[in-house]
Amino acid sequence: MSLNVHHERAAKVITLAVLLDAALGAAYAASMHISTWRGMYYATGVATTSGNSPDTPVGWLPHVLTMLMMTTVIPLVAATFSLVTTGLTADHIDRRHEQIADHVTTTAGGGA
Repeated sequence: MSLNVHHERAAKVITLAVLLDAALGAAYAASMHISTWRGMYYATGVATTSGNSPDTPVGWLPHVLTMLMMTTVIPLVAATFSLVTTGLTADHIDRRHEQIADHVTTTAGGGA
């Protein structure tokens, strides 16, 4: 199965979002003196906007890292959904275009 350009971009964007979220989660953990896994859990909660993390940032650096998560990772995840939807639409349009072109060629006497 080959991906169209929109799906390829979506894969790159979600990869960037995951890597950025992991890096910010690790930085958050270090700044809060908590385990890396707990920092990752916090970052995932922020990125998915679920807000179910038991952590609350304390100090300026954890607040800045949380704001970075909100202003970078959330839009990247949203962009991924947009690119996937655009790719599905483009695939559907391309298929219909091919069907219509075949129909026109067939009904026009084989294109001759």
